Amino acid sequence: MESHENPGMFSRLLRLFHRENGDQGETRPRQKESGILSCKKGRMKSFWGRHMSAGRTSSQSCNITNHMNNMNKLDDMKFYIRKINAEREELFQILEIDMNTDLNYRMNTEFTIIKSQHEKTMLDMEKMKQSISDSIDKYKEFLEDNDSYSIRHTHLLKECNQLKEKVRMLLNENRKLLVEQADQEASFGEEKRFCDETSKNIHPKCKAAAGVNYSSRNWNMEETRTRSPLKRTSIVGSLHVRSKYFISSPVLMAIICCIFFLYFYFLAMNSP
Repeated sequence: MESHENPGMFSRLLRLFHRENGDQGETRPRQKESGILSCKKGRMKSFWGRHMSAGRTSSQSCNITNHMNNMNKLDDMKFYIRKINAEREELFQILEIDMNTDLNYRMNTEFTIIKSQHEKTMLDMEKMKQSISDSIDKYKEFLEDNDSYSIRHTHLLKECNQLKEKVRMLLNENRKLLVEQADQEASFGEEKRFCDETSKNIHPKCKAAAGVNYSSRNWNMEETRTRSPLKRTSIVGSLHVRSKYFISSPVLMAIICCIFFLYFYFLAMNSP
């Protein structure tokens, strides 16, 4: 059965067998058929004529024995091939079982690995979602803080502008006060100079009258000592203004000069 199924394999085995026995040339089925025909022809010749030489009959017998040996070897090769085919089938079955088992094992192993990787990926995604939500919450808190800081900043800017305006107003007032103080100092210097000049020109009778009235004016000294310098300057300023209106009368000028002289004299006497 196997010889009909695998004729090409048997022909290759025969060619290999002839090569191992030292046969040269081509080992094709035509040569084998020609050898068989030559054997048949030799038999016919031996049948028709037995007077042929002994050398030819011996060569024919050698060919027959060689052919029989080749047939025996061919049978052995067929048996060996059947054995190899059976072992191959058995190996194929074992290999198929192993491949199926290995495939299932690999599939299970790979499925387990892929499942673990999927779970890890899902955990990472959950962590990422949580971190994103935390970041959003922090961002909202930062926005609220920023809004509160911006509101506070606007209030502080308003307060700062108000303080700047107050400082500007105070600076203007201070500047005005400095100007007024400078004017008062200048007017005080002029009044002092005027009093000095008038005190030099006082009549001696005014001095005597001033000595008589000393006791009556003594009680005013304590009050004048308690007055502030600003009030004194105001009094001097008022007297100076009044002197401008009555400067034309010599008597009034003399009286005013006496009053100034007595005023500064009492100040000098009562000063510590």
